[in-house]
Amino acid sequence: MTEGVGVVVVAGVTQNASGSSDFTVVKVDGASGTERWRQVIASASGTSGQALAVKVQGTGDVIVAGTVSNTATVVKLSEQLTVAIDIRPQGESRTITPQSHRHIRVAILSSADFDASARVDRASLTFGRTGDEQSLVSCQSNNPDVNGDGLPDVVCRFDAAATAFQAVDTQWVLKGRTVDSTRIIGRDAVPFVAR
Repeated sequence: MTEGVGVVVVAGVTQNASGSSDFTVVKVDGASGTERWRQVIASASGTSGQALAVKVQGTGDVIVAGTVSNTATVVKLSEQLTVAIDIRPQGESRTITPQSHRHIRVAILSSADFDASARVDRASLTFGRTGDEQSLVSCQSNNPDVNGDGLPDVVCRFDAAATAFQAVDTQWVLKGRTVDSTRIIGRDAVPFVAR
């Protein structure tokens, strides 16, 4: 199925290590053939799965019908990139206490196939215990290389109180969008000490 101009969504099967087939959906760039994302839902051992029908919604979400583990299945898939983040980068203490930290610095790291400095829509960023918390304060105007890999990263500050983080939580979540509206998500584990 074609989604907009130059994007193709393909539904079918992939074979897993045990020889069974798994429900598989792939989105590719129609011009270059580059894979944008792949979603695979594995079937239980001794069963099979197959994606059979696709509908792309105006939001970019993909509704797919087929079978998983020999059972009829309908799922909603969203294009989402997983990005690497570093909370309190560049040697800052990795322990966060609400009293000692009004703002939390978070770096979105670039990689060989993701240029954070060019692709991240900074105004879309949310960060906290679920990733939906409206805690963004600001982002740096420059793009420092915080991890020394020679690539420019995005560094933003978030309001610690607005993150809603609790002592029982074990990871922080950042969500947002790229400039072309693809969803992004990143996770990092940092100790939170409620004192």
